[in-house]
Amino acid sequence: MRKLLISTILIISVASTIYAKVIKKDFRELIGNKFINVSIKDINLLRFPYQVKEVQSSKDLSMNIRGKNIFVKLIEKVPTELFVMLNDPDETTINIILNPKDIPSQTIEFTDKSAEMKKVYEEEKSMPYEKAIRNIIVSISKTGKVKGYSVLEADNETIKTNELELTKLRTYQGYKYSAEVWKVKNISNKALYLEEPFFYMIGMRAISIEKHNLAQGEETLLYIVR
Repeated sequence: MRKLLISTILIISVASTIYAKVIKKDFRELIGNKFINVSIKDINLLRFPYQVKEVQSSKDLSMNIRGKNIFVKLIEKVPTELFVMLNDPDETTINIILNPKDIPSQTIEFTDKSAEMKKVYEEEKSMPYEKAIRNIIVSISKTGKVKGYSVLEADNETIKTNELELTKLRTYQGYKYSAEVWKVKNISNKALYLEEPFFYMIGMRAISIEKHNLAQGEETLLYIVR
């Protein structure tokens, strides 16, 4: 009866791990020592984008490797260092530190943004150049995101002229192309008509303005692809 009870508890723990909230991290940002908070009382799941070849740990723990997944249960309530060797093209070894916490079981999914970026770029190369650039601008203007691109919030970079104030809102980084969204405000005492060539600088591939006619104090959005 005791063995049956222990097995039942283990099954419940694994199930709770699988259905726990998934925390996503780019695995290439974890090369080096990085702390990951995990449960000290439950089984945790570490999910990688590539097959796991081998794992070494600095402390004793309960661990089960299944393909791209590592099920791990800490034994000691002390940080435990893991060296995870992946079967990716670069044969990457990730060095992470599991930080024990009194929290529910954790599911940590390590993603590879560079692989997704390359895949999207291959799709972009398969279509006419003008269409690929146009798709980037349309996607940003309609959804605020681009498939396979990382989104970086801007640090309120501002450029001022006698008539306009430009504030960078976001940057989208892809494998080859990048895009920016700027807020453009008419700070003059008259209405303005804006044209894309006015904003052109060397290195820009495309420019698009949502609204060309701006009344005094009015704002619009400017999209730039580099």
